[in-house]
Amino acid sequence: MKNREVGMRTLIRASLAIALTVCPQFLHCQTASNQALAKSTVVTLTTAAAPAKPATESPSHLVLTKTISLDAVTTTFMGEPKCDSDGSFYLRNADRGLTISKFNSKGETVATFKANSSPDVPQVDGAGMFTVDPYGNVNQLVIPHSYDRDVFFYSKDGSYKSNVKLDVGGPWSPSLFVTLSAGNFMATGQKWDRTAKEYVPFTGIFSSDGTLLKELHLEDDEYIHESAARGDSRFVPGPISGGLNYAISRGKMELGEDGNVYLLRWVDPAIIYAISPGGEIQKRFTVDPGDQDFTVGGMLVSGSRIAVLFHKQEGNAKGVEQQLIRIVDLDGNKVASYETTKAVGITLACYSRNPEQFTFLGWTKDERPVLNITEPQ
Repeated sequence: MKNREVGMRTLIRASLAIALTVCPQFLHCQTASNQALAKSTVVTLTTAAAPAKPATESPSHLVLTKTISLDAVTTTFMGEPKCDSDGSFYLRNADRGLTISKFNSKGETVATFKANSSPDVPQVDGAGMFTVDPYGNVNQLVIPHSYDRDVFFYSKDGSYKSNVKLDVGGPWSPSLFVTLSAGNFMATGQKWDRTAKEYVPFTGIFSSDGTLLKELHLEDDEYIHESAARGDSRFVPGPISGGLNYAISRGKMELGEDGNVYLLRWVDPAIIYAISPGGEIQKRFTVDPGDQDFTVGGMLVSGSRIAVLFHKQEGNAKGVEQQLIRIVDLDGNKVASYETTKAVGITLACYSRNPEQFTFLGWTKDERPVLNITEPQ
């Protein structure tokens, strides 16, 4: 078993080396501490919300209720797994994310979405994050063999439909995006600053045809950029980062039921912005695990609740010993806390509220992917 775990960790590190813009939230990552931020938490919401039930001091334990084996041997962890309202599950394959596999509730493959199937783009170097709408349509960030950065649109059966170019007026590296209700996009990543001759944080609103409508300036951009520029290992992999900034690329972007986009920056405590579809910063809050040994591992939104996953590493082995999920409302108020171990998996794939369930991506002893569904004890 130990040899298998070592083998899986080696695969994870190798896969991370080829990931272009998306780094899944995995065990060997170290987030940056938010304690060094110069600016304090700011909330600009003008309408008071109803008080939420406070979280209990001792987290409830999550227990495994069901395991679903996926019928794909070559599918690996390649991050950002998704679930839809029909109970289907979507996972990027190990081919640089160029293929997305769709599984039904029994774990059977029912469709594939291939970035290299587009007749509009002759060569695709890689693909990143993807989104799934309530109808099963898939949109994916794609990296053509050029300076273009595209979104590909697929039908629910996996067939390619069309694409748009997200144009910021020069080279850039998108990490996260969401499709807004009006067909527009919000994306965040890094763009090339011709004056400074370096990559800088970028967040923008795009029209449905890919035209940049508005560039956003987030409160913590300067801090995370300066930290990466100094070579801070919490933010960049080494002296030559190629514009990569972990605080951005390892974050998450999710739509809330209020129509706002919730953007997580990968620092500790976790920073979350609520941004309107028009690009207004509605609020900024932090989610603290309450223990400095925990680092943020991901975020999912379900209705009016946000689940933020934190990992606790076991000594210097960089393995996950314990996991904590903080549930907050859309204003950042604490609602509940849950804990579990690495046995259920270390990627939070799905979060639903009725009933309250958390689905993790894990592996069997022979390293086949499985879905582990957990519920509060």
